[in-house]
Amino acid sequence: MLPLSVIILARDSANTIERAVASVHPVAQQIIVLDTGSQDNTPELCVRLGAEVYFAEWTDDFAAARNAALQYVCMPWVLALDSDEELEAETLQQQRHLLEEPEIGGIEVQIRSVASVQSRQPLVQQHWYPRLFRYAEGITYVGRVHEQIRPAIQKKGWRIVRAPIIIWHYGYVGEQLQRKAQRNVQLLQGQADSTPDDAWLQYHLGMSLFSLGESEKALELLERCSQHPELQPEQRLWSRLRAAQAALKLDRIGIVEELLADPFPEPGLEGLRRYVLAAALLQRWQFADALRLLDSPVVLQSPFIEREQVEHFLRALRQLVGE
Repeated sequence: MLPLSVIILARDSANTIERAVASVHPVAQQIIVLDTGSQDNTPELCVRLGAEVYFAEWTDDFAAARNAALQYVCMPWVLALDSDEELEAETLQQQRHLLEEPEIGGIEVQIRSVASVQSRQPLVQQHWYPRLFRYAEGITYVGRVHEQIRPAIQKKGWRIVRAPIIIWHYGYVGEQLQRKAQRNVQLLQGQADSTPDDAWLQYHLGMSLFSLGESEKALELLERCSQHPELQPEQRLWSRLRAAQAALKLDRIGIVEELLADPFPEPGLEGLRRYVLAAALLQRWQFADALRLLDSPVVLQSPFIEREQVEHFLRALRQLVGE
């Protein structure tokens, strides 16, 4: 056991929360579930699973809900988990020494979001986020959606480090993705309009608009975000990719080529860059150039592309160029 409290927000989560709670039992001394209005048996289930269950009214504000859960924390470290997530507990055990470093106040973990289960190889999107943090007075979340703890940690003067701790997220599949994107756009739009210089809000709004197929609006926001110095490098890369995909849908091939002209340092994202750029070259009938981009292990091995799609694309291109 680690000196760790886990906070989980839940609402009608009976189908998923057992996996979330079970995943943290090996490491957590306290598991807190804050229920925001379940109509199913989520609270009773969580009690049987050994969690402490508390209740709060939902106010369309994720930071407020997280902060309500924080008031029940009694351990020096906190892990924030969603009800449709699962911690790889052994990866946290392997990094437990970081909790003993007094200058460290936050730890970025790797969130692996399963984006599709339709193919033999599910698509997995990865990003880093400070989900593990030292708890003290003044450590509170900000932001109605995509809530942040980073500003509070930095205000304390603590370091935020990155560690190979893995959380699996299963909430972005099929209709769930559409519902969450619609909810996020509603919550983010007002904030983004009133604070147009907030790159964090603009980025998440642009990504949600992209998920909803709002290509024109997504392109406008994400093209700006792709160069914004306040965003993390991964966020800038994703901004370039999603802006390019939006431009491709709008048949603005020149913008696609401009956004994706330079290689990406991360292999998985580089594979997706090549895939999107090849699709743009196909629009220009540049079949041989598109084939050269696609015919690479970095494309076939990218976790962000369905392998069947790449293989179908390659077969079609080889026929077109006579190979």
